[in-house]
Amino acid sequence: MKNLEGFSQVIGAIDRSHISIRAPSKIILIEKIYSDSGYANYDWLLVPYKDNGHLTQVQNHYNYIHSTTRIKIEQAFGLLKSHWRVLQNPIETNFKIVSHIVSCCYILHNICEEIIDEFDIISDQVLINNGTTSEVNIINDTERDLIADYIFSK
Repeated sequence: MKNLEGFSQVIGAIDRSHISIRAPSKIILIEKIYSDSGYANYDWLLVPYKDNGHLTQVQNHYNYIHSTTRIKIEQAFGLLKSHWRVLQNPIETNFKIVSHIVSCCYILHNICEEIIDEFDIISDQVLINNGTTSEVNIINDTERDLIADYIFSK
């Protein structure tokens, strides 16, 4: 896993942008989750130092790196949630499968970014109002064909 602004093994952040899941009854976490200062600092959760005006240079640097990392995670989750409907509501499945679902969304997103210059999102409401579902199906078929060709060529 790539280091992200000084933090290695970053798997997620808790804040206003997250991917909702059905919480498991028992949680065993090895990695840390990054959060804003609205949460307490637990052994599984990293929060920034509260800035009371007396932070050391090390603490200020930690807060900067922490904030940069958390913002990138929030942006990534926001982008994924805007493209993949499965991530917009709580994922009602076995906790062990959730990371695979999210990983698949990342992989599909990366394939789309690599193959298709512009990944247009057309809302269901626009399709209903305009009655253009047949045109969209043709576009989707073309995009699907591009993805199939890409996967086959690997």
